[in-house]
Amino acid sequence: MRKFTEEEIEAQAAIIASATRKRSDGYALHLRLEMESGNFAKALPAIESALESESVSPDMRKLAAHAMRQLRTQQKRVRSAAPKDWMKIGRAVHDLRKAGRSHQEAVEEYAEQEGIGTTKIDQAAGFYFSARRILV
Repeated sequence: MRKFTEEEIEAQAAIIASATRKRSDGYALHLRLEMESGNFAKALPAIESALESESVSPDMRKLAAHAMRQLRTQQKRVRSAAPKDWMKIGRAVHDLRKAGRSHQEAVEEYAEQEGIGTTKIDQAAGFYFSARRILV
């Protein structure tokens, strides 16, 4: 999904606000565009403060319900299990990177050596590097 620019968000909010003559409706659209652009963490506090105000528009209530549904689905997502042989694959990719290759070159070279798909190698290497960050 493409990210909207600040100018596009402001323009859409202005159009809705002028059409409805309610500032909160334009503000709700602005916050929805923020969420859809990937700025969920930025939009959530603004939604909370808008809900705490005295006058809450129906659009803002709908947006709050939408945000709550998204939070619920994000909490349900479970991190996948470690790929098989992630330690061996991760070390091999790490050694190739230390030898001067880029990450993509290391993944492709190891995949060619072992006859494994690059997606599996990339997932295992990602798991390995995440584990290294935690342990170091």
